[in-house]
Amino acid sequence: MWGSGDAPGGHPPAAPAARRDGSRQPPPPDAHARSRAAEQHLARTRSATAPRRKVLDAMEQLGYTPNAMASALAGGRSRIIAIVFPSQPRTIVGSDLEYVLAATEAARARGFHVVLWTTGQDDMEELRQLARAGLIQGFLLMQVTLTDKRVDFLKQAGIPVGLIGRTSEPGQIPYVDADFDQIARLAVEHLASLGHRTIGLLNAPYEEGVRGIGAAVRFADAVQRSCTELGVECAIVASEHTVGAGRAALRELLDAAPTMTAVIGYNWKPDGVL
Repeated sequence: MWGSGDAPGGHPPAAPAARRDGSRQPPPPDAHARSRAAEQHLARTRSATAPRRKVLDAMEQLGYTPNAMASALAGGRSRIIAIVFPSQPRTIVGSDLEYVLAATEAARARGFHVVLWTTGQDDMEELRQLARAGLIQGFLLMQVTLTDKRVDFLKQAGIPVGLIGRTSEPGQIPYVDADFDQIARLAVEHLASLGHRTIGLLNAPYEEGVRGIGAAVRFADAVQRSCTELGVECAIVASEHTVGAGRAALRELLDAAPTMTAVIGYNWKPDGVL
């Protein structure tokens, strides 16, 4: 027997569906049970996230910023990139800063911080200490020599490294560099078009062979090739980064090429004597 309140319309509730073996399937949980289960799940979720939300709110109110070093120790990733610039034999200049600022902007867009780390010339011990401290996630090297032992050390240490400039054989190491062949060609063509037949190059200091700063070596070679191709005489003198050294280098250029009528300068401070 059933009454009108047992089911809508006074009809009996539907019987559970019969299985093939003749047994009946258990009825599905009613809506009230499902609702109660959902509420219990939400309560557990809220209780689990509430402490974290309170901590984050307190950090925001106090103006707290997580410590990068502590984060590096805890997670193994500092998200700090060091730009390493040997401050000898010269100091950093405007063109160098353009590279630094561009690298900083690109790193920031990817969630990294950048520090500019100046070192002495050939100061490998300072680089070793910085790498072993574990606070730097990657290195960007400047003033790269043709055979730069900093690159070999960081590769062997398994630390990511990139170059502004390049070695004689960069291989798979990522780098950016100026197109010195094009620069030299444009400069020599311009001077030749003005009628100059003997040109001097006041170059940055560099050592012949594998130890020289790559940029100075490649630029000197490119100027010499362009002059040869265009039938222009060329004299090249390297100078230290001082005004006094620049004066001495200019006298040396005049002695080497008395008919010189134009000079290409690739040395930031001695260029002032021209």
